[in-house]
Amino acid sequence: GQNEYKLAGWFGRVNYDYDGRYLLELNGRYDGSSRFAKGNRWGFFPSASLGWNITREQFMMPIADVVSNLKLRASYGKSGYDAGDPFQYVAAYTQGEKGYVFNDKLTMGMVAPGVVLDNLSWVVTKTANIGVDFDLWNGKLFGTVEVYRRVNDGILASRIMDIPNTFGASFPKENINSEENTGFEIELGTRGKIGKDFGYTISANYSFTRYKFLDVEHNPYQ
Repeated sequence: GQNEYKLAGWFGRVNYDYDGRYLLELNGRYDGSSRFAKGNRWGFFPSASLGWNITREQFMMPIADVVSNLKLRASYGKSGYDAGDPFQYVAAYTQGEKGYVFNDKLTMGMVAPGVVLDNLSWVVTKTANIGVDFDLWNGKLFGTVEVYRRVNDGILASRIMDIPNTFGASFPKENINSEENTGFEIELGTRGKIGKDFGYTISANYSFTRYKFLDVEHNPYQ
């Protein structure tokens, strides 16, 4: 047997830096997969990040000996992956698991498809975060505080869960579930030198996250 599928993609990036003070990065991907039917084959996944180096501002100069680095940043972006069985939109027969005996020989049977759908597409992840990076007293105290939210849209599931079992046909996978992760991360540390040749860095991390189902295909509640 032979199996074949194709992926194609175009991507680009633009960076802008003004005086090391204002930072901007833009990214874009345009990806296609032969797994999906023509109407859902392509997906565009943009992302953007902004940074503000506050220590480069004039009003920070009087406390430059205390605050050696202070940056505020934010980002938002989408990414995707092509999950699911390829070519499930084709109404084709498949080889069954059971066979039949003809003239003392086992012959494998073919199975007609159940419900054929052409709406399978990319599983999309949307991520947003806001963070602050800082250094005080030339690294005697440094750290990062970050808050984030991640949503996975179009997770695969089958509608057979909420269809009566008298329906009599199977359903392919569809992009019908979604989930969310939210949380924050904190890092605090210190760095310095002992003598001329020995440098050290000590840091600690703490993170907290919550996981939530947004859409779940399930049997009807009783």
